[in-house]
This record gives sequence, structure tokens and C-alpha cells, in this order.
Amino acid sequence: MVHTLIIEETHDLIAYLIEQEGLTSRQIALKLDVSLSTIRRAASNLFHFGDTKPPTSTRGRKSTLNLFQEEWICDLMDDKSTYLLSEVAQEFWDEWDMRITERIVSYTLKKHSFRRAAVRRDAAQRPEEIRLAWIGTMGGYNKKQVVFLDESAGNQKTGWRKYGWSRQGYSLVVGLFRPLIH
Repeated sequence: MVHTLIIEETHDLIAYLIEQEGLTSRQIALKLDVSLSTIRRAASNLFHFGDTKPPTSTRGRKSTLNLFQEEWICDLMDDKSTYLLSEVAQEFWDEWDMRITERIVSYTLKKHSFRRAAVRRDAAQRPEEIRLAWIGTMGGYNKKQVVFLDESAGNQKTGWRKYGWSRQGYSLVVGLFRPLIH
């Protein structure tokens, strides 16, 4: 069966013949030399939508995130590049009060040219003046005031991460140096 498109004027004429003239579908089909199913479809559309053509529909699901939320995720990953997808989803929930899946986070990052990459670490040495400042700060405490905790035993995800997310074309370098804040 060959389908032929009918022009805009034919749609208008079908609507006129149905509404004003009161002709049956068979009479309109014979008069316009189109198939009976075309006239019935146009009449159904006219009844349901008020026009002989159905409204255009967009394909696929509606986007879960808007542009601002996608940019927020990208900004977060620029700052916290070694976050796991589940951690990004949790941060998103805390910020926007909306649950998203790890799959949505991954899709958003790939959409904005992020890629999964191996982490390269900067050297762990600190500048001499900062080490001396730290020793001076710690010198003010006695041994009863100092407590050391090993949090990695309680949470296995606190260790160094081997992979992270970086923008395409940029290497993922995580520095261990954090300046002291007084």
C-alpha cells in the first residue's frame, strides 16, 4: 500500500466538509479521491484535537535535569573530580532535594564532554615553610591533647581513588598539597 501525503488545503477542505456540509466519510473520500481510512483518521483527529492533523509530539522521555542542574553537576565535578557517581547523586539530592540515579549523572557528564580517567597524583612533599609552620603549631600541644584516627577502616571509600572524571582533553591531576588556613 502506497501512502501519499495530502496537502494543507485538503486538510482544510476535509474539516469544512465534515463540519459545515455534514457529508459522510465515504462521500468525502469519493469527492476528494482519497482513501476512506484517511478521512476517518482526519475526522477522529478533528473530534479529539480540534484539527484534522494530530498535534506534534516529542519523542522520548522528558529530560530529568534542566540546564542549571546539569551545569551544577559539571561545576561539582570540576571541584571534586574523584567523586563516585553515587556521591554526586547524594550531593545533588542534598542541594536540589531531588533524587537522580547514577546513570543520569554519568549521562550528564558524558553529554558535557567529561570522561572517566585515571588519577595522576601530585607529589606529596610540602614546601619547607609550611612544614615548619605545622611543626610550630603542633608544638603548642602536649601528648594528652592529640588524638589520631584512622577513618579508612570504617569507610573503605576514603582511600585514594584510582579513577575520576575530567573534561575531555585535560588530564586528571589531584594534588595532595592543601595550604594551611589560620
